[in-house]
Amino acid sequence: MVKKLYIPLVLGLAAVFCMSSCVDSSSLLDKEESNDIYEDMVFTDPYNAIWFLNNIYKSMNDGFNVFGSDDSGGFLGNAVDEGIWKANWDNAYKMSSGAWTTENVLINYNPWKKYYTAIRAACKFLEHADEIPDSVEPFVDAGVRNRMKGEARFLRAYFYGELLKFYGGVPLITRTLAPSESEELHKPRAMFDDVVDYICTEAMAAAEVLPHVNEYADSDWGRATKGACYALVSRVRLMAASPLFNDPENPSGTEWRGQYDPEKWKLAAEAAKYFLENTNNQYSLHQSTNPARYGDYEDLYLRRYSPEIILAYQQKQFAVRLERNCLPGQLFNYAFGVLNNFPTLNTVAEYEVVKLDADGNIESSHLLGLEKLLDLYESGSVDPESGFDPQNPYVNRDPRFYQSVWYNGEAWPARGTTEANTIKFETYSGGTHDAADKGFYCTGFFNRKFLDAWANLTGYGVNLNVNHNFIIFRYAEILMNYAEAVNEAFGDPDAVPPGYPMSAREAVNQVRARAKYPSYDVPDFKWPAGMPKSAMGQSMPPIPEGLSQDEMREWIIHERWIEFFQEEFRYFDLNRWKMRTPVTIYKQDITKNGDKLTFSVSQLITKTWNDKFYLFPIQEDEMNKTPEYVQNPGW
Repeated sequence: MVKKLYIPLVLGLAAVFCMSSCVDSSSLLDKEESNDIYEDMVFTDPYNAIWFLNNIYKSMNDGFNVFGSDDSGGFLGNAVDEGIWKANWDNAYKMSSGAWTTENVLINYNPWKKYYTAIRAACKFLEHADEIPDSVEPFVDAGVRNRMKGEARFLRAYFYGELLKFYGGVPLITRTLAPSESEELHKPRAMFDDVVDYICTEAMAAAEVLPHVNEYADSDWGRATKGACYALVSRVRLMAASPLFNDPENPSGTEWRGQYDPEKWKLAAEAAKYFLENTNNQYSLHQSTNPARYGDYEDLYLRRYSPEIILAYQQKQFAVRLERNCLPGQLFNYAFGVLNNFPTLNTVAEYEVVKLDADGNIESSHLLGLEKLLDLYESGSVDPESGFDPQNPYVNRDPRFYQSVWYNGEAWPARGTTEANTIKFETYSGGTHDAADKGFYCTGFFNRKFLDAWANLTGYGVNLNVNHNFIIFRYAEILMNYAEAVNEAFGDPDAVPPGYPMSAREAVNQVRARAKYPSYDVPDFKWPAGMPKSAMGQSMPPIPEGLSQDEMREWIIHERWIEFFQEEFRYFDLNRWKMRTPVTIYKQDITKNGDKLTFSVSQLITKTWNDKFYLFPIQEDEMNKTPEYVQNPGW
């Protein structure tokens, strides 16, 4: 058991400690030593040293505020087909319209600067960690110092992983540099495969000295673990095996892609397998902690602790920033609010339709998809296969739909004791929550995922006491990584490769089995409209047997979209799969005449695409500082 460290990680992230001069750098890892807090002020004091390390965690990804301002933050998925922004002044609109140059970044942070700043801080810690003296309070001894070095080593590898997905290969710098070290400061970008190997080697080395998650004290929840290291390797190996970076039509290795090798899929499969076999059964899919109010899926995003969470960006509980970025302000007396995240009809169409037997049990499930949905609206017919009715579109959908999206007619359970005073979302034309009436890019839907449906918003400043930690790695990702890599490496979705724990299909079906209809204990008028009561506690049916490799690939693409909705997966998944194209975004139109609602669909906007957008450009100022850099293709 690792001895308790009496400084919670979240305290370190929030601590008022003047660290900015330690970790601010505009050019890789070079920094005048005189501008730093001196080492004898940091590493000779155990508290300061621990705070220094904790502060490095603060540079991990917080995906709730990627576009827009802090008051109207947007998700990264708004740049693809998952979601859409409020208005065309948003940078997600600029990115989607192609207004992107080597002089602007468009997202709310500069990945190059942010992650190299954090890498420099990790290097600084590693170089001076042995100077931290033994201490009783906070407890520090040789074992704790070794563990903290493992944390810094993992974080450095993680930040290189972030740089990799944005830029491809980047300069590998593994120590702090002085301004006089010009050659090292201006070294060229490393080859893509070299950065992949470095990340994986460093992560596995860090895992050697890091604890399993159950070996930490509760106050240290959120620190790097063996599981986080293995999860990083799984993600990076999957990325490196994917078509954007492992392209048979461009087999030579470069800074922005690896040398083509189909065996990379097996490396990715082995990485996911390694996680499953070497984390001591510490991780599992989340089950609701309060099933009367929350389904298994939605509950995951509201809890600080979960056996599914491998690593998350830790935040203090705060007021309604995320809520007001996702919900109409009338819910908390804030006019229409600053919401900036609308799920698209493209996403809503992806949630499957279930078919029930005469006893109300799930008989089968059926893919819908945008193309079929548009055809059904055009023809005005009911789908004979699934029973989907375009004029009753929210009935019998995948249970994750009801836990991820607010839609017309759904009750907001937090407020109201009778049907008459319970708020229901009105997104029909002229309805109370019709964002189009305010001139916004309304889709007819609001984002429910990540939000507490039972948090009673009464004003902008109210403290909801809800956790909004952004999950970086979770167990469902490992299962989906495993499924994709095994399918690509071995070709038979039903086969269990020798030495492997399950087939690709079985891994996906574990995730689908957790997608259950909640057993809410609520009055009928608060029951989600269209969600079948008779199916309470029942899971999505398994993917059928006998699929081809190509068919299984399509199921995995679909399942990753639904399971990881707005968790920053789809943006990078579409990139690594080389599946980005111009995409037309659709919305749900609803008109009301008396008590009758009529549903239709219409185009909202077309998001443009150019293949150079697969990778971010290295910013012009960095290119000017280091002529040795090779710019990414097309930029």
